[in-house]
Amino acid sequence: MKINFVKSNLYLLFFTSLNFILSYIFIYIITISTSDEVYFQFTGIITFLNLISLPLNSLGQSLSGLFKNGKVNKKKIQIIFTISLNITILFIFLFFLFSKMSFMKNIILIDEIYIKYLCLVAFLNFLFAFRISFFQGMLDFKNWSFINFLLILFRTLVLVILFLLLKKNNVIHILLAFIISYLLFSPLYVNVFKYYKFKKYFFNFVKLNFNFLRNLSLICLYGIVLNIDVFVARYIDSSESNIYYISALFGKIPFMVSSILTYYLYPTNVQKVEHNLLKILILNLSIIILSIFFYKFFYNIINNLLFPNLTLDFNLILYVTIIFGIFSISNTISFKLNASKKNIHLIIKYFALIIFIFLVFSLSDIAIMLKYMLLFSISYLVCDIVVLIKYEKNILGRTV
Repeated sequence: MKINFVKSNLYLLFFTSLNFILSYIFIYIITISTSDEVYFQFTGIITFLNLISLPLNSLGQSLSGLFKNGKVNKKKIQIIFTISLNITILFIFLFFLFSKMSFMKNIILIDEIYIKYLCLVAFLNFLFAFRISFFQGMLDFKNWSFINFLLILFRTLVLVILFLLLKKNNVIHILLAFIISYLLFSPLYVNVFKYYKFKKYFFNFVKLNFNFLRNLSLICLYGIVLNIDVFVARYIDSSESNIYYISALFGKIPFMVSSILTYYLYPTNVQKVEHNLLKILILNLSIIILSIFFYKFFYNIINNLLFPNLTLDFNLILYVTIIFGIFSISNTISFKLNASKKNIHLIIKYFALIIFIFLVFSLSDIAIMLKYMLLFSISYLVCDIVVLIKYEKNILGRTV
């Protein structure tokens, strides 16, 4: 029985689109209401949250094999939750520790007084993400997307109250908007601690005999890729990094959309329901092309309507769109390789990432950084295509 790909996922696509709109409204309110220094702190905070929140998306994909006919494999969920919580706490502790070190302060560039609030947001983010990942595990994308939408809606409404009504336009109140929105959902996730079995599992990765670590590695990788340019821009030129962040947001839309599309790709391939890589790649490529044409014809309207006091660089937006468009295609193929249990592409990419980081943090110009980013993105796509062709006997649903 054939399923119309777009029609069958229209509900999820609709709420995903609303999430993007609300997220941009959230950023827009902060952009028009804060000073350059507050906005600089905000870009660092949101970049850190992206780094820790994107890997949490792997939880749902890992849980997809644990729900059979509505019944859950309780033991494996206990393993995942115990190890995930330990990793999250360790990561938050290390971040807190590094933020106290002088050499790391020059890289993180987030004021020390905000670190404790940021750590709390990261912890609440983990609890929320783990709980709603149950819906992904059951392939219940309707509830998953709707609850995500409610979270972002409440966060935006809290920010409207704090910033526009109460005129509390500072970094603490941005963080409060995150904290309050997560706490509103605390009844949903407060009972997840029953899955924590410290003595039994702690860091027992050996018991994870499924795709958890592979997914975690992949999403950590692209979480770094999606945010490394903002970290480098803040490090290279703090005065220009605010403009870069806003411009880069538009260019990264194809990548963020492709990350949502992989939620459909992964479970269907693992359970051998449908070959849908070609459909997703066509949709992915269409989004990239439409984004380029949209920015080409509506750039001035976007700039004057959303950011009248700023002059965004159209060439920068176009350049970032192309770079992260390439990354988005690579990301989609990577999930196909993960579903097929291929690891070599991850090893190659992490090695390339290490080289890239060493190179770009020695640069003194954002424009040069973008040229390195373009070469970096092409190298990832080439790696994925080569591995896909070499190891996949059935590519894009066709026998080779």
